Amino acid sequence: MVHRVHTFTLRFAVVVSLLVLGGCSSAGDHSPTVDSGSNAWFKAASTNNETDLLAAVTSGADINAHERRDRDTPLHVAAIAGHDTAVRFMLSHGAQAGAVDEDGRTALMMACHNSRSSTAIILVGAGGNLDSRDRQMQTALMFAARRNLVDVVRALIAAKASLDLQSSDGFTAVHFAAREGNAEVITALKNAGANVSIPDRRGRTPLQVANEKHRTDAVKALGGS
Repeated sequence: MVHRVHTFTLRFAVVVSLLVLGGCSSAGDHSPTVDSGSNAWFKAASTNNETDLLAAVTSGADINAHERRDRDTPLHVAAIAGHDTAVRFMLSHGAQAGAVDEDGRTALMMACHNSRSSTAIILVGAGGNLDSRDRQMQTALMFAARRNLVDVVRALIAAKASLDLQSSDGFTAVHFAAREGNAEVITALKNAGANVSIPDRRGRTPLQVANEKHRTDAVKALGGS
């Protein structure tokens, strides 16, 4: 009987955790879910065309609607493509920088993930939560560090993004940069006060990760030899 109660308790805890995680991805976002073809903002985000953007304004479509398949908003679509004109236009017309897709990722995260540096820098100043986390507990700074987007990393540092947050596997932004050998990113983070000695879930510091991956420049940037 005790074993059954314990098993039920564990199952209940897992279910609650999953529900909480799912809720975190939308963070109170109640915007409608639509087919992208039915919302003029999605077309404008894709074309980056001024005529399409102006048509979207007069269409009455919801600029913050989520596409059914992966819950991208028009801002996500523009950010992924690196369409700076569309991103600026949509932000000025009420697009929410903090909206997240099905993976809990903001447009800023997706711009970094797709190495869209200029777009990401625009979104850094858009007023969203720079420390927002996706389902793997990753932040925009982690994406930028991994992709070696030095200018974006510096913009995030200047905007006071948290430097030492950890992903679900315990990686900090410095870990991601160390794994990829991004020495200039490591230096920028170190100079800004990032802790380079935090261990990941396996107990590895960024220096150890850099050594494992034979990232010579990253090892030097971290003070190794």
